[in-house]
Amino acid sequence: MRRRSSLDRLLRVLMGASFALGIGLPALSFANGTLKPHEGCAVILVVDGDTVKMLCPAEGIVTARLLGLDTPEIFSPGCLGELGKGLMATARLNAALFSAAHI
Repeated sequence: MRRRSSLDRLLRVLMGASFALGIGLPALSFANGTLKPHEGCAVILVVDGDTVKMLCPAEGIVTARLLGLDTPEIFSPGCLGELGKGLMATARLNAALFSAAHI
């Protein structure tokens, strides 16, 4: 029986955590957006640091860019640093929306 290296175990843990976050965060965001009391559109998903998907009564699911925000790109970054900063901006917006009582 072959013994697994520390690096192999670390990679498996990181891959598992990435998968859990990739599935868990959007599901939590959707549940949080639809369960909060609202009269208009509900934010159901943070796409990136300045774009969200909303569920609106009349229009259904729509994509909206937030005015006044311009965050680094995560889908077509110019470099690895831009990707990292874009992911941080996305996490920050997720946290802000998750903790907000009213948007």
